[in-house]
Amino acid sequence: MIRIFGDKIDEFIFPNEVKRFTDQENSLIEKFMVSLIKLYKDSDLDDTSSEQYYDRIDDITGLIRKGIYLNGYYFYFTFAKLFKSGVKKKDYVYYSQFINDGENSRDVKDTEKFKEELEKDKYISGIYVCCLKERDYIIGEGNEFDYGYPIRTRYGGSELTSQCLNRIENYHFKKFIKIIKESFKKKKKRKV
Repeated sequence: MIRIFGDKIDEFIFPNEVKRFTDQENSLIEKFMVSLIKLYKDSDLDDTSSEQYYDRIDDITGLIRKGIYLNGYYFYFTFAKLFKSGVKKKDYVYYSQFINDGENSRDVKDTEKFKEELEKDKYISGIYVCCLKERDYIIGEGNEFDYGYPIRTRYGGSELTSQCLNRIENYHFKKFIKIIKESFKKKKKRKV
Protein backbone atom coordinates (compact mmCIF):
# COMPACT_ATOMS: atom_id res chain seq x y z
CA MET A 1 0.00 0.00 0.00
CA ILE A 2 1.32 3.44 -0.90
CA ARG A 3 1.32 5.77 2.06
CA ILE A 4 0.00 9.20 1.20
CA PHE A 5 -0.28 10.56 4.73
CA GLY A 6 1.76 10.16 7.86
CA ASP A 7 1.29 7.12 10.06
CA LYS A 8 -1.29 8.73 12.36
CA ILE A 9 -3.64 9.82 9.55
CA ASP A 10 -3.09 6.55 7.66
CA GLU A 11 -4.12 4.65 10.78
CA PHE A 12 -7.29 6.72 11.11
CA ILE A 13 -8.30 6.17 7.46
CA PHE A 14 -7.08 2.55 7.17
CA PRO A 15 -7.23 1.10 10.70
CA ASN A 16 -5.24 -2.04 11.45
CA GLU A 17 -6.25 -3.95 14.59
CA VAL A 18 -2.83 -5.54 15.15
CA LYS A 19 -0.55 -2.56 14.53
CA ARG A 20 -0.59 -1.55 18.20
CA PHE A 21 -0.53 -3.82 21.23
CA THR A 22 -3.79 -5.77 21.04
CA ASP A 23 -6.03 -6.33 24.07
CA GLN A 24 -4.89 -9.95 24.01
CA GLU A 25 -1.20 -8.95 24.09
CA ASN A 26 -1.84 -6.47 26.92
CA SER A 27 -3.64 -9.21 28.85
CA LEU A 28 -0.76 -11.66 28.28
CA ILE A 29 1.76 -9.15 29.62
CA GLU A 30 -0.44 -8.48 32.68
CA LYS A 31 -0.84 -12.23 33.34
CA PHE A 32 2.93 -12.65 33.07
CA MET A 33 3.53 -9.88 35.63
CA VAL A 34 0.94 -11.38 38.01
CA SER A 35 2.58 -14.80 37.67
CA LEU A 36 5.92 -13.26 38.69
CA ILE A 37 4.37 -11.54 41.72
CA LYS A 38 2.81 -14.85 42.83
CA LEU A 39 6.22 -16.57 42.74
CA TYR A 40 7.79 -14.40 45.44
CA LYS A 41 6.44 -13.27 48.81
CA ASP A 42 8.11 -9.86 48.86
CA SER A 43 6.81 -8.68 45.49
CA ASP A 44 4.96 -5.66 44.17
CA LEU A 45 4.21 -3.97 40.86
CA ASP A 46 5.85 -0.58 41.24
CA ASP A 47 5.37 1.29 37.99
CA THR A 48 3.67 0.89 34.64
CA SER A 49 3.53 3.08 31.56
CA SER A 50 2.78 2.84 27.88
CA GLU A 51 3.43 4.97 24.83
CA GLN A 52 2.30 4.93 21.22
CA TYR A 53 4.53 5.97 18.35
CA TYR A 54 3.94 7.06 14.78
CA ASP A 55 6.33 7.12 11.81
CA ARG A 56 9.31 5.65 13.66
CA ILE A 57 12.04 4.49 11.35
CA ASP A 58 12.52 1.29 13.40
CA ASP A 59 8.81 0.34 12.98
CA ILE A 60 8.16 0.39 16.74
CA THR A 61 4.52 1.36 17.26
CA GLY A 62 4.29 1.15 21.04
CA LEU A 63 6.09 0.52 24.32
CA ILE A 64 4.89 -0.95 27.58
CA ARG A 65 7.18 -0.50 30.58
CA LYS A 66 6.73 -2.26 33.90
CA GLY A 67 8.73 -1.95 37.09
CA ILE A 68 8.37 -4.72 39.63
CA TYR A 69 9.97 -5.66 42.95
CA LEU A 70 10.72 -9.36 43.41
CA ASN A 71 12.35 -10.46 46.69
CA GLY A 72 13.65 -6.95 47.27
CA TYR A 73 15.25 -6.62 43.82
CA TYR A 74 13.96 -4.20 41.21
CA PHE A 75 13.20 -5.55 37.72
CA TYR A 76 12.37 -3.21 34.85
CA PHE A 77 10.68 -4.70 31.77
CA THR A 78 10.26 -3.08 28.37
CA PHE A 79 7.93 -4.59 25.78
CA ALA A 80 8.22 -2.94 22.35
CA LYS A 81 5.67 -3.66 19.61
CA LEU A 82 7.03 -3.83 16.06
CA PHE A 83 4.71 -3.67 13.07
CA LYS A 84 5.46 -3.07 9.41
CA SER A 85 3.00 -3.59 6.56
CA GLY A 86 3.86 -3.94 2.89
CA VAL A 87 6.71 -6.32 3.65
CA LYS A 88 7.93 -8.58 0.85
CA LYS A 89 9.98 -11.74 0.73
CA LYS A 90 13.15 -9.79 -0.11
CA ASP A 91 12.75 -7.70 3.08
CA TYR A 92 13.39 -10.71 5.33
CA VAL A 93 16.96 -9.62 6.05
CA TYR A 94 15.75 -6.53 7.99
CA TYR A 95 13.69 -8.73 10.32
CA SER A 96 15.90 -11.82 10.46
CA GLN A 97 16.03 -11.74 14.27
CA PHE A 98 12.42 -13.01 14.18
CA ILE A 99 13.33 -16.13 12.17
CA ASN A 100 14.47 -17.93 15.32
CA ASP A 101 11.60 -16.78 17.55
CA GLY A 102 13.67 -17.26 20.67
CA GLU A 103 15.75 -20.24 19.53
CA ASN A 104 19.54 -20.04 19.49
CA SER A 105 20.13 -21.92 16.26
CA ARG A 106 18.92 -21.27 12.74
CA ASP A 107 18.34 -23.65 9.86
CA VAL A 108 18.23 -22.68 6.17
CA LYS A 109 14.73 -24.22 6.06
CA ASP A 110 13.61 -21.75 8.75
CA THR A 111 14.83 -18.82 6.66
CA GLU A 112 12.98 -20.06 3.59
CA LYS A 113 9.80 -20.66 5.59
CA PHE A 114 10.09 -17.14 7.07
CA LYS A 115 10.44 -15.61 3.59
CA GLU A 116 7.34 -17.46 2.38
CA GLU A 117 5.34 -16.33 5.43
CA LEU A 118 6.33 -12.70 4.81
CA GLU A 119 5.27 -12.99 1.18
CA LYS A 120 1.91 -14.45 2.23
CA ASP A 121 1.18 -12.18 5.23
CA LYS A 122 2.50 -8.92 3.71
CA TYR A 123 3.45 -7.71 7.19
CA ILE A 124 5.86 -8.43 10.02
CA SER A 125 4.97 -8.01 13.67
CA GLY A 126 6.57 -8.92 16.92
CA ILE A 127 7.38 -7.87 20.43
CA TYR A 128 10.88 -7.12 21.66
CA VAL A 129 11.44 -7.78 25.35
CA CYS A 130 14.19 -6.64 27.65
CA CYS A 131 14.53 -6.77 31.41
CA LEU A 132 16.92 -5.09 33.78
CA LYS A 133 17.58 -6.53 37.22
CA GLU A 134 18.87 -3.59 39.18
CA ARG A 135 21.35 -2.31 36.53
CA ASP A 136 22.12 -5.44 34.54
CA TYR A 137 20.26 -6.75 31.52
CA ILE A 138 19.12 -10.31 32.11
CA ILE A 139 16.78 -10.48 29.10
CA GLY A 140 17.75 -8.73 25.89
CA GLU A 141 20.15 -5.84 25.66
CA GLY A 142 17.58 -3.15 25.11
CA ASN A 143 18.00 0.51 24.55
CA GLU A 144 15.95 2.93 22.47
CA PHE A 145 17.21 1.38 19.22
CA ASP A 146 17.76 -2.32 20.02
CA TYR A 147 15.06 -3.92 22.07
CA GLY A 148 16.70 -7.27 22.60
CA TYR A 149 14.82 -10.55 22.78
CA PRO A 150 12.47 -10.93 19.78
CA ILE A 151 9.09 -12.68 19.92
CA ARG A 152 7.36 -13.06 16.57
CA THR A 153 3.61 -12.49 16.51
CA ARG A 154 1.17 -13.72 13.85
CA TYR A 155 -2.56 -13.20 13.75
CA GLY A 156 -5.77 -14.79 12.57
CA GLY A 157 -7.87 -11.63 12.31
CA SER A 158 -7.32 -9.52 15.41
CA GLU A 159 -6.24 -12.41 17.66
CA LEU A 160 -2.91 -14.20 17.91
CA THR A 161 -2.90 -17.57 16.19
CA SER A 162 -3.24 -20.45 18.65
CA GLN A 163 0.29 -21.59 17.75
CA CYS A 164 1.72 -18.12 18.46
CA LEU A 165 -0.26 -17.72 21.70
CA ASN A 166 0.89 -21.14 22.91
CA ARG A 167 4.53 -20.31 22.11
CA ILE A 168 4.41 -17.02 24.00
CA GLU A 169 2.83 -18.56 27.10
CA ASN A 170 4.60 -21.90 27.18
CA TYR A 171 7.99 -21.10 25.72
CA HIS A 172 8.92 -17.42 25.95
CA PHE A 173 7.34 -16.52 29.29
CA LYS A 174 8.53 -19.77 30.90
CA LYS A 175 12.03 -19.03 29.59
CA PHE A 176 11.86 -15.54 31.15
CA ILE A 177 10.74 -16.96 34.51
CA LYS A 178 13.65 -19.42 34.42
CA ILE A 179 16.10 -16.58 33.68
CA ILE A 180 14.69 -14.53 36.57
CA LYS A 181 14.90 -17.48 38.98
CA GLU A 182 18.50 -18.12 37.91
CA SER A 183 19.36 -14.44 38.45
CA PHE A 184 18.68 -14.90 42.18
CA LYS A 185 21.20 -17.75 42.34
CA LYS A 186 24.03 -15.70 40.83
CA LYS A 187 26.17 -13.89 43.34
CA LYS A 188 27.89 -10.71 42.29
CA LYS A 189 31.65 -10.78 42.70
CA ARG A 190 32.98 -8.23 45.12
CA LYS A 191 35.30 -5.65 43.65
CA VAL A 192 38.57 -5.54 45.50
